[in-house]
Amino acid sequence: TVKKSGCKTFIIHARKAWLKGLSPKQNREVPPLDYDRVAAIKDKHPALTVILNGGLTTLKQIESEQDRFDGFMIGREAYSNPCFLAELEGIDIDRTAIAAKMAAYAQEQSDHYETPVKSITRHILGLFHGQKGAKAWKRTLSTLPYEDGAKSTVILKALDERQKAADNLEAA
Repeated sequence: TVKKSGCKTFIIHARKAWLKGLSPKQNREVPPLDYDRVAAIKDKHPALTVILNGGLTTLKQIESEQDRFDGFMIGREAYSNPCFLAELEGIDIDRTAIAAKMAAYAQEQSDHYETPVKSITRHILGLFHGQKGAKAWKRTLSTLPYEDGAKSTVILKALDERQKAADNLEAA
């Protein structure tokens, strides 16, 4: 039982995993999220720290659930939208400066360890998530780093393409 184990903190995913018939990707989408099931555990054991995991992608969602849970795990959204955590904190960040620093970092990694730029760019595809020109940024970083001889400058090229696309959207 929980009392005998000494464990007081539980991170509980709100989606049942179907062990047969669904791929891992389908298991992230098909079974419905059930926050009430997780809340029932918190209600039954109020002394436990219960952290909700699963499907949280907006501040509004988190705020609507904050009275029922002790915390939230935000894995996939933080990965696909790296600026989400800054947004949660109300911090305005300079995405362009971050991209420029990532280009310098990619060059360093290439120089010192022969790390291919695609090994870095795949983790920053979502840097401009929700911003004008984001599709151009993502499209550029989804193709150029995979070409033979790709260098860290593809990140700067992606910045240029994003800015051009953003400017075109503004002009329209």
